[in-house]
Amino acid sequence: MIGISVIIPVYNSEKYIRYTLDEIAEWTYPNLEIIFVDDGSKDNTFEVIKNSHIKNIKVQHQENNGVSKARNIGFQLAKKEYVFFMDSDDYVKDTFFYEMDEIIQKNSEVDLVISKFMFLLEGNNKKVLQDFGSFCGVKDSVTSLRLLLSNKIGPLGRNVLFSKKYILDTFGNKPFPEGRTKEDGATAYQFIGYSNKIYFYNKACYYYRQRIESMVHSYKLEDMDNIIKNSVELLHFLKEANLNQFVALSTNYIFHNLFQEYRKQVILNIDNEELKMNKRKINLFLNDFINVKFLSHKNFLKLLLFKLNLFENALKINLRINRGRKL
Repeated sequence: MIGISVIIPVYNSEKYIRYTLDEIAEWTYPNLEIIFVDDGSKDNTFEVIKNSHIKNIKVQHQENNGVSKARNIGFQLAKKEYVFFMDSDDYVKDTFFYEMDEIIQKNSEVDLVISKFMFLLEGNNKKVLQDFGSFCGVKDSVTSLRLLLSNKIGPLGRNVLFSKKYILDTFGNKPFPEGRTKEDGATAYQFIGYSNKIYFYNKACYYYRQRIESMVHSYKLEDMDNIIKNSVELLHFLKEANLNQFVALSTNYIFHNLFQEYRKQVILNIDNEELKMNKRKINLFLNDFINVKFLSHKNFLKLLLFKLNLFENALKINLRINRGRKL
């Protein structure tokens, strides 16, 4: 059986970590190591993990330096041939590791195995957003990159089994950009773009908890700067790789990411001056890097509303209508 290192960064996770530990206690796969990296938690997260009495657990403590540094430390501690990153409030079932083993045994050339997400919504509702049915199995990096830029395999990060050798040979022992928020947007296209072969598994294996206070529902001042930085680096990567066929796809992919973040900030009702500042940043980036002729009709309409200062009101009206339909 292949060896798998499961790397779990934790920060102030006392409220949810017991659920994750309960799932881990059910894992029977014999060739696992489980590495928790505590990112300077202020609550009892560290103590809860240390007192769990689950075999094969390592717990590393660091000062609060962010999730990327925690993932890198976990990766440097990993001893197995494959690594799997997991968030502290999420989980996979025991069967996942056996299924990954079977895939690798039959497809030893793949650098990544990507499965689907099972979103765990408020009220114990579950939802799968992706469908790999038309492209499951082994694909090359260019095909896989096209799928990423077409938003057919996102989000990407915790649902991936990595070959440790591939990561070390390609990115060294610090594959994640430390000190940067929105780190998944900085790495997903690189993990895919530099790979040899990728296996897409048409099953929702990763149980991804969506909660109000989680990172995807929070806001940091530097978030927009980092999304723009990720976008510039992606465009540079595609240019260096001579992947001119992805101009239209990457334009819409980047536009979507920018406006998803801006949409979130409007919904969160962040400080008005910060919202205006982020709007200026988006406009400057669009003027410098985006050719609007490649935008889809839907994205062009969003841009038009944005330029006419109507996007925010249109979004709020749409949210009120959707809330009314749910009542």
